[in-house]
Amino acid sequence: MVPMKTAFGVLAVGILLCGCGRPLGGVTVAFRQYQPEPGAKVAVLPFTNETADMDIAPLAREGIAAGFGRLGYSVMDLDECDAKLREGGITQAGQLAAVERQTLGELVGADFVVFGEVEEFGARLNSEFKSSFRMVHAPSGETLWVARGDAARGPVQDLYRNRISAARERGDLLHGPLVKNLDIACGLGRALSTFTPSNIVDEEELASRPDPLLVIFGVATGSGFSEDSQFFMGPWASIGRGRLQLEIGLWRAEGEPAPFVQRSVSEFDLGVRRTWREDARLRPFLSGGLSVADVEEAAGAVILSEQTIVMPYAAAGVDWWLPWGYAFGLQIRLGTAAGGAGFALNVAFAF
Repeated sequence: MVPMKTAFGVLAVGILLCGCGRPLGGVTVAFRQYQPEPGAKVAVLPFTNETADMDIAPLAREGIAAGFGRLGYSVMDLDECDAKLREGGITQAGQLAAVERQTLGELVGADFVVFGEVEEFGARLNSEFKSSFRMVHAPSGETLWVARGDAARGPVQDLYRNRISAARERGDLLHGPLVKNLDIACGLGRALSTFTPSNIVDEEELASRPDPLLVIFGVATGSGFSEDSQFFMGPWASIGRGRLQLEIGLWRAEGEPAPFVQRSVSEFDLGVRRTWREDARLRPFLSGGLSVADVEEAAGAVILSEQTIVMPYAAAGVDWWLPWGYAFGLQIRLGTAAGGAGFALNVAFAF
């Protein structure tokens, strides 16, 4: 069986070469002064973990260690590193921040130490893995490299996931966490790709970069609460960064406000959508804005009335997001197409 560290490094680099997206990060100006030469000893310290999955941080740590080994550095054995940290009274990753960097380097016997943090795993809309890494020159305390290791599930990962699944059926590839957490390998590959002397970045600028642009497409269908039970449905889309997004909707409604009278509505919405708990599976939201609706009532082929109604609309609900970027939701809606007020079920896809 191929060792976990080696296999993880191979897979991460393989995915990287096939293109997992734009890398985020790079080396700092101090890298030029303290640049580790090939063969230099590098200690990858325990990673902090903000997720509920206790296996993710150790897997990411193994992947980063394997990656630096493939780059030609002498990476300290992780068990040996942990043993030396325990001798110094450090038993958890959360304790590292309170220890001087020079002291950490002396404890583990390495001039270059790597810190890591796993922030999310499988929770955000289009991010299966979210992490950050930092290399420090321990004697000087200077940060030499910072990088983000984010990966969203997409066609590249899906392609490799399918190939790996087929290989597992043939019995000629690893089983277990490596295959299960392919998104981690893609994120690590992106981070390691920034470790080049020519890729100089500013730490403050990197930290202040905005959230990635998020686009969501969806379709909803529902019924009004009024006695005529006006049926409505339509596609909608939102675009923006973070919790606040621009929302556009097109709605078509049909109802029968009186015997033998048909009511049809074509509505266009333009507003803002606000989401809470965007890192959770269940995410409440509010949206609202202005709607323009063409309303027609007819009895058979005879048109009884036509009018254009401009009025505010509002919606409140909750979406349940799955790891693959799909969501199912329920909302209460106020607007012309809803017959004043109604409920709707919706499905959506984010990328």
